[in-house]
Amino acid sequence: MIEIFVLLTFATAIAEIIMSGRWLPFYFRNGIPLYLKSFQVMEPPTLSADDLSRKFSSGIAAPIIFHRIRNDEIGFREKAFSFRLFNYTPIMHGLIHVDQSKYTVKMVGYANWTTIIFPIAFLSIDYSFSQRQPTHPPTTLFLVAIFAVLYLIQFIRFNRVFKFLEDKFSGKSHVMGSNNT
Repeated sequence: MIEIFVLLTFATAIAEIIMSGRWLPFYFRNGIPLYLKSFQVMEPPTLSADDLSRKFSSGIAAPIIFHRIRNDEIGFREKAFSFRLFNYTPIMHGLIHVDQSKYTVKMVGYANWTTIIFPIAFLSIDYSFSQRQPTHPPTTLFLVAIFAVLYLIQFIRFNRVFKFLEDKFSGKSHVMGSNNT
């Protein structure tokens, strides 16, 4: 049973690395939403994935990189294998969607698949080893605390992206990268 959970976690992590690295639309459009915000615009903005990547490439944490999925969608995630002062395991990846018909920009943060599978596997393995001496409350609280901290870090980073987009485009008509502010 333990081997199954370890294999499932490993297979999920490999699949996620491939889908995220190849910017597969299915991966960036689907999942369990952990972050959701939107705002109205006067005219749908033209977003540049390259400009956004440049804007969010500096700092002490891993750069946030952006990739156009289609004309009205940009996927984003932390850059893998970035050597920065502050490193953490991301638990979300994001999608920016411009709805041309409703004049809205929506940003969604979906749970990484490994974020879902790892705690289930970890707690199952912990349960297998500790059936006679339950350690579930401390282990569970430890996992909840770790995920809360990781979520808070990403929530702050996602909010920075959202706030930048909202400040730049809410109630205005702009093309990212141009000088009309």
